[in-house]
Amino acid sequence: MAKDAEKGRTHARLSDEGVAALKEHEHAIPKKSKWFEIMREDYGRSARETNWRPMLRGEAVPWAMLDAFADEMLERTKQKLNLHPFVIDAAKPTLSSPGGYRQVNPWQVGIKGMIGWLHGKVFGADTTFCDSAKKLEEGVFDVVRSVGRTTARDGANFSLEKQLEEGEKAIKWTAAEFTDFMRRWWNINDRVINTPVSGVSIVLPLNPAAADRFRNGEISDNDLDPTTDYAWPSRDLLILSCDDRPKQKGISSHSSAWELFRGLMAQIAYLAHPEPYAGPGLRLISFGGTPENARRLTKYGFVHAGGAMPRTGMLTMELRRPDRPHKDALQQAASHASAIHIIYLWQLVLAHNAPKEE
Repeated sequence: MAKDAEKGRTHARLSDEGVAALKEHEHAIPKKSKWFEIMREDYGRSARETNWRPMLRGEAVPWAMLDAFADEMLERTKQKLNLHPFVIDAAKPTLSSPGGYRQVNPWQVGIKGMIGWLHGKVFGADTTFCDSAKKLEEGVFDVVRSVGRTTARDGANFSLEKQLEEGEKAIKWTAAEFTDFMRRWWNINDRVINTPVSGVSIVLPLNPAAADRFRNGEISDNDLDPTTDYAWPSRDLLILSCDDRPKQKGISSHSSAWELFRGLMAQIAYLAHPEPYAGPGLRLISFGGTPENARRLTKYGFVHAGGAMPRTGMLTMELRRPDRPHKDALQQAASHASAIHIIYLWQLVLAHNAPKEE
């Protein structure tokens, strides 16, 4: 709990809506003794058993206990019961857990509350760039397995070998070929691949001409060549992958998702132009490689860019300033501006934390 306490997340409680929803899913709630066993073995956490009933009633309990319980109930109900967000630090008015909804008056939180939330949730993790060819290969193979696991029917129950086979079918590219491709980019800039415990993210900094060709569907990702298409810093960033690894024992899926997200945002900030607001701004490009990735991109304001990769037929997507009025222009502009602002804040944090010359 030391780290939680440092970030102001010492206690939490279920919202009134969460308590009511929990009653509708009583059949999925584990017995108290079973839950504390699960908490120790699967989530690597501990708490007093006297907190069990208060937690279910919506009273304040240690944050780590409620966070793990919310993740477990989400899995037990097959994503039907989402107890996130819950109220963080019930003793003080503050922001809710990630999800955007606030349980208290936002004017009570103040700018200090906003800054604390940003530092604790968005800026609270370091990136884990590959420092060896072995880690790069492991990361790429995990990406391909993730595609097989999420696109094939019942893929989550496949062996690792079968997931790899299904993934290669889906992307029409062998894991070995993908690894060779990434090694060429990694040799130029090791920040193109980030490999935390929770997953793998790959971002390629492109020059405008290469980005346009990919966006328009003239080329596929494997056609990109770092000797001609690379630019750093870049205003055109291709998010090639952001894939989860299978749930790790002792790590909650909720914490893993935030670790991967924070790492991706830091990675983009490293590779992006240091003046993201100037000129044409930044353009983020990607594609719906898996149903889950397509949903994530859509939630963050990505729209169909008008092209499709020749190799796979996967639609290209982008997050950019709208260049003409249309019915979704305001939402697209707001999504783009929000993303660029977060990236710029990340750049400020990275610059502040960089080693100072003496």
